[in-house]
Amino acid sequence: MSRRRWLFLLLLILLPAFWLRLFLLDGQSLWWDEGISLHLATSSFAEIVVNRAANIHPPLYFFLLKIWVTLTGTTSFAARYFSVLASFLQVALVYALLRDWFGRRTAVIGMVLTGVWSLSIVYAQEVRVYAFLPLTYLLILLLAHRVAQEQPTRRLWLALGVAEWVALHLHYNSLFLLVFVNGWLLVKFWRQPRFWPWFKVQLGVALASLPWAVGVLLNWPAVQGE
Repeated sequence: MSRRRWLFLLLLILLPAFWLRLFLLDGQSLWWDEGISLHLATSSFAEIVVNRAANIHPPLYFFLLKIWVTLTGTTSFAARYFSVLASFLQVALVYALLRDWFGRRTAVIGMVLTGVWSLSIVYAQEVRVYAFLPLTYLLILLLAHRVAQEQPTRRLWLALGVAEWVALHLHYNSLFLLVFVNGWLLVKFWRQPRFWPWFKVQLGVALASLPWAVGVLLNWPAVQGE
């Protein structure tokens, strides 16, 4: 298949996937957790930090949402559209990941399935972090695969470290994925030249995450209460 036809096929998948996520986006009113997200997004950065340090969710999503609604407004459509974009990018990232692993035909099948996946569509229409988590997870898997299979550049190592830091500050459940992925990389790189670049990246992620970890520990009784 020619490159032009292949791009046309991808568009035929992406456009309906985008429409499904946009359809009746503001058809329902905001529910409780969405209201909390939007309320935090209209607070100051300092207030978000104080609130999240005593909560079970980290602050990065609410920082990003605050920036987004400052630019777009606080209507339910505008706030939910942020999640629409994250969910839509999942579809494209699934293609990139599966193409690396299994080839283009499997990648197209994965795009179609993700495009019509009900959970992806549901979370695309909520003012919550859950549309962003698969996006960061897919990115980490893609970057980890590439540093394992290629001769990674500094830019690729940096991208992996940033993606890991972002995931940790979006949701604490990301820690489980990072343990799994980095356990695999540790076994693969053990006694190889790539071990030390990998180790430096993980050390950098740990140090960059330390300030927030300390804040959570200082507020641990409140976190346990949540």
